[in-house]
Amino acid sequence: MPKVKDEARRALTDKEMWLLIERASEGELANRDSALIWTMLGCGLRREELVSLRLEDVDAGERRLHIRAATSKSIRPRDVTIPIETLKALDSYVLDHRVGADEREASLFTDRRGKGLTGNAIRKLFERLKVRTGIPDLCAHMLRHTWATNFHRSGSGSKFDMQVEGGWTTGRMVERYCKARPFEERRKAPSPFTASRAAIAEKRPSEKGPSQQRRGLYGKRIA
Repeated sequence: MPKVKDEARRALTDKEMWLLIERASEGELANRDSALIWTMLGCGLRREELVSLRLEDVDAGERRLHIRAATSKSIRPRDVTIPIETLKALDSYVLDHRVGADEREASLFTDRRGKGLTGNAIRKLFERLKVRTGIPDLCAHMLRHTWATNFHRSGSGSKFDMQVEGGWTTGRMVERYCKARPFEERRKAPSPFTASRAAIAEKRPSEKGPSQQRRGLYGKRIA
């Protein structure tokens, strides 16, 4: 059982997140850096998981990113959903800008010489991005917190879904990484009665009377 610290860590604000994406899209390796940032923000990977990705780990058709057990802190393999925004950035990078071998087992993220990136290279990249963005405490792990918070805010799945996709072994880790939505967003969320109303409105045909079934089947034709 992993030891869970009680203090919560900071996630990027919306303004900081979009500024980071913008600044990562600048410079000689803009396409690689942009795809890398989109991947961390969209998939919530740890630094070691990111640099260990291979070309064969990306299934664009299924929007699936495979994390190997040997590279995961939980020592368990998992599949992570690739958001469409992240997929577009990865697609552009891999097809048009990536340098290096094209074998399936080749590193996904490479340097200008085609060598796979290391954890130290990611650290240096974030040092540069810290200067470009002016975010004094920016680090790679902050993007994992940002992913967890946005996963919750956007309703991308249940708490258990987040635990599975994030590669956590306990629910307490989810609570540590995920931040509550601002009140303004909670106020605009669906009413707690929404699911119940939808269930009543969408009864299965077998639960409806004959006349109700007929209206459902021929309503458009009669109209």
